[in-house]
Amino acid sequence: MTLGLARVRALLPQRVHGLPAGLRPVPPEKTLIVNRSKPMNKSDLVKALAKEMDLPMRKSEEIVDMVFKTLSVALVAGNRIEIRGFGSFVVKKYEGYTGRNPKTGQKITVKNKHLPFFKTGKELREKINN
Repeated sequence: MTLGLARVRALLPQRVHGLPAGLRPVPPEKTLIVNRSKPMNKSDLVKALAKEMDLPMRKSEEIVDMVFKTLSVALVAGNRIEIRGFGSFVVKKYEGYTGRNPKTGQKITVKNKHLPFFKTGKELREKINN
């Protein structure tokens, strides 16, 4: 899906250290882990991108917003998203069923629903387990 791809490319610097933007290798000692004691949130991701790519915070935030928006639009449309080495996102459909209210024990009907599902890629899984 190419929604807004031209806009994202326009926000990125054209070349960094002689390589096209986004292709320069990141040495292991310069990884973007912000703080291992707390989960990384959107603002941490924006700050890390701004620092790594030497971008203003506003441009970095626009890029992150565009990526999340593009992923969301693709999932809402029912598309599968595959990011090699990272993982894939897919929307799974769950049929309705008869459930039970845990407080009262009363039977309730749960409607059909669609839920996003993430499956890690092989490379990410190996990095996490090593």
